[in-house]
Amino acid sequence: MCSDIILPRGHLLERIRGYRVALLTAPAGYGKSTLLRQAAEGLLRHELCESDRNPEHLRARLVDVGPGVILDGLERLAGAGESLRVLGEALAGGSRFLLAGRIMPAIPGMAQLRLRGEVVELGPTDLLFTADESQAYLGLAKAPAEADRLACGWPAALRLLGRRGEPDWDELYDYIESEVMTLLPDEERRWLRDVGILTTPSPEAVGALLERPDGKRLLRRWERLLPVDRAGRIHPLLVRFLAARLSGEPERVRLLHRKMALWQSEQGELEAALPHALAAGDLGLSVPLLRQVGARLLDRAQVVELEALLDRVEAAVLERVPELLLQVGEVLRRSENPRRAARWLRLAAVGFASLADGGGLYRAFCRLALTHADLGEWSEMEAALQLIEAELSGATGRDRAEALRALGEHRFHLGQAEVAAAWLRESATLFLAHGDEEGANAALRSLERGQASVAQRRLELAAAVAGSRLRVDCLGAFRVTYGEREVPVSHWGRAQVRTVLQYLLLQPGFAVPRESLLEAIWPGEAPHLSRSRLRVVLNRLRQALQQLGCALEAGTEVVRLPREAGIGLDLVAFRGHLAAARELVRREPEAALSHCRAGRELYRGPLLVDAFWPGVEEYRQAVARELIELLQVWEEAAMAVNRPDEAIGVLEYRLSLEPGQEEVGRRLMRLLIQAGRRPEALRYYREIARWLREELGLDPAPQTQALFRQALD
Repeated sequence: MCSDIILPRGHLLERIRGYRVALLTAPAGYGKSTLLRQAAEGLLRHELCESDRNPEHLRARLVDVGPGVILDGLERLAGAGESLRVLGEALAGGSRFLLAGRIMPAIPGMAQLRLRGEVVELGPTDLLFTADESQAYLGLAKAPAEADRLACGWPAALRLLGRRGEPDWDELYDYIESEVMTLLPDEERRWLRDVGILTTPSPEAVGALLERPDGKRLLRRWERLLPVDRAGRIHPLLVRFLAARLSGEPERVRLLHRKMALWQSEQGELEAALPHALAAGDLGLSVPLLRQVGARLLDRAQVVELEALLDRVEAAVLERVPELLLQVGEVLRRSENPRRAARWLRLAAVGFASLADGGGLYRAFCRLALTHADLGEWSEMEAALQLIEAELSGATGRDRAEALRALGEHRFHLGQAEVAAAWLRESATLFLAHGDEEGANAALRSLERGQASVAQRRLELAAAVAGSRLRVDCLGAFRVTYGEREVPVSHWGRAQVRTVLQYLLLQPGFAVPRESLLEAIWPGEAPHLSRSRLRVVLNRLRQALQQLGCALEAGTEVVRLPREAGIGLDLVAFRGHLAAARELVRREPEAALSHCRAGRELYRGPLLVDAFWPGVEEYRQAVARELIELLQVWEEAAMAVNRPDEAIGVLEYRLSLEPGQEEVGRRLMRLLIQAGRRPEALRYYREIARWLREELGLDPAPQTQALFRQALD
């Protein structure tokens, strides 16, 4: 690597020093020459040239190498059989040899040296900078740390990308063109350029794209000759370079993407095929794929992933899948993400309108009205309802039946049971008049559900009011219990009512300044709008709490739940047990253990795991840290009273929460070995090693490896 900054690479030097022959093989820019200079230790250094293909010339250079020699640029001897034989004879002597090249030609006698254990070989993945080395280099260069994410440890890329605030892609691409691609013949360069449309090339995909049976051989060859990432795959920057070079041929790009989309569809890899179909601009292929992929993601409840996918889809395609957008909006609305839901419902309405689907348009507007209600946007909700009812007057046939069903469901949601029932009955009648028995049954089922939910809400409310005490669980899913009965979610009405209650319960003394509450629930909102919404929400919360025997004090300055309300909150109890355990662990470890067990029993999961309001993640992380502290105290107390089996259980649970805590893993392995449970210790070592390798690109620490060997003995 050419740079004014030389980063010491001690771990590689240690590997080299233990062997008489070292082979360094990697493409350009991997720092081979720099590493050899660090390992020189008085050895002769020769840069191989074209003249060395003459065996006599090379023999003359190797006559007297003293303690050893460094030969750089070994790729220049490729195919020079006699010169390689001369080199093999020299290697058979007792001198030390450090050999480096972009490729490593076949050297006679090397197999015997390997068998005798005299050879160490370092390839591209060995020579990549580790994450720590990358950060150290960027620190010395005073370069942005973000460069390592792009460079993936490739030294040359790190140097080129880390020299300025913004990457100079032209400079990087010129380097790849002049220094890297020269290893490939022209025909392979053309093939590799086409592979640029694949973000993660696989042997099968390469073979299908190039219509060649040797896709696996080609990919393996390229992975040997070209830069790779820390996983040994073709480097992402090279893929980016190939895509940039291919971008000048848009028609060819579209054809290649379409070919790949068709092949992956045939293989059943629909999620992989969709981006290629979209890139090809093929609506006939993109729309059905988007419908199928969207349905799969919804079935797996991967709504965030589906939203990210839809964000990358052009409007012309989205307009063809309004039913999918409607489903996304409805799922988000029900999972208390009305702001995100509204976006997709609006797009769904546009799509239904462009397809002249009146029934779909009515459903989208009705769901949008529900979303406005969740957000407290009453004027927008009423406007949506007026629009729907105005349009309804001109609707006939099945469109009118669909609209009446959607409006009926909406009126039930608002508690207008009589109007809702009338509309749903009319909807069922219209469906039957048009021979749609399935639609009629759906309308009648909505009627039954609505009437049953109204009756159930009344029964639950009566039972709750008859109870005697209010208990709230925040650890895990939010749950309120009054007496012996759980308070249903419907009791609170809008999502913001529960959000304000949750926020209050997390404050010291269950009290918060009114302005702080506004900023927490509606950050960035216009003050007059947020204050208006807060008044409505507090009024509804007060009514809901009164039905549960609890008051709410909403003054002009502070909003609070009075202490006499008698609310039992699991989080308060959990923190009490943690404080007691922390206090007792040194002098009364047995008592501390009891508090730790009680605290763990209260912990049903992350704080408010089903809540998504602004700022909740900060509270959630604070409680997660308190859980880790409880487990630390628990481990200390268990060891103090000589209960290693209990400590093992605690450590296993902690490692499941923090798989990257190698020190925790070592303590667990040590206890398992002492208990004679060596297979379990080995299993945890493998899990720790895999996590470190996949997440950080690191090997376990020497102390961890020592425990591994101890478990094996």
